[in-house]
Amino acid sequence: MSELELVALAAAALASATMSGIVGFGGGVILLGVLLMFLDPLEAIPVHGAIQIFSNSARGIRLRSHIDRRIVAHHLVLLVPGSVLGLLVASSVPVDLGRVAIGVFVLVTTWRPAWITPRLKQPLSARSFLGVGALQGFVNVPLGATGPLVSPFFKVSTTTRHAFVGTFAATQTAGHLAKIGLFGLQGFDFVDHGSVVLVGVASVIVGTMIGTSLLGRVSEERFSAIFTTTLTLISLRLIVSSIL
Repeated sequence: MSELELVALAAAALASATMSGIVGFGGGVILLGVLLMFLDPLEAIPVHGAIQIFSNSARGIRLRSHIDRRIVAHHLVLLVPGSVLGLLVASSVPVDLGRVAIGVFVLVTTWRPAWITPRLKQPLSARSFLGVGALQGFVNVPLGATGPLVSPFFKVSTTTRHAFVGTFAATQTAGHLAKIGLFGLQGFDFVDHGSVVLVGVASVIVGTMIGTSLLGRVSEERFSAIFTTTLTLISLRLIVSSIL
C-alpha cells in the first residue's frame, strides 16, 4: 500500500474503533470495507482480523469486570469447527464474487437488518451460545465481519450496555484469533502485510480508548446517519468495482 493509502487506513481504523467502543459493534465492518478497496478478500480478511484482535481485546480488557464469562465459555466451544468450515467456503469463492458478497451483506445489515438478524425478546441461556459461536466462526471467515449478524444475541442476553460491549468484545477477539490462525496454517504471510497491520493496530488502540471513554455519554443516534452513509458508500463501491 502507498503512504496515502496507509493514511486512509489509519483514519478508517481510528474512526471504526471509536464507533465500536461507543456502540459495541459495527466499526469492524467499516474497516473491512476500506481494506477491500486495496486488497483482495483473502488478503483483507486475515489482515482485518489481525487488526481487530487488538481493537476488541483492548475493549474487552477495559471492560473486563463486566464480561459474562459463562457466555464466553460456551461461545468458544464450537467457534473453531465453525471457522474451519467457513475457510473451506472462502477458499472456493472467486475474488470479485467475494467482494460482491461482502458488499451485499453489509448493505443488507445496514438497511434491512431484520432480514438476517433475529428479533429476540428473551435472554438466551449460556448453552445457546454454543450455536452462536459456531455461526460466528462459520460466517467470520468468508465475510470477515460478523458484528451486525450476531450482536443481537449478546445484546438481549446481557444486563447492561457495559456488559454487552465487554462480552461481545471478548468473543469477537476469540473469533478473530481463530480466523488468523487458520489463515496462517493455510500459508498466509502476515509479515508481507506488516505495515498495514501495524498502522491499523496503532489506530484502533487509540480509537478504542476514545470510544470506551465515551461509552454511556454519547448516544448511538448521533452516529447513526454517518455510520449508515459510510457503510452504504463503501458497499456500493465494492459491488460496482467488482462487477465493472
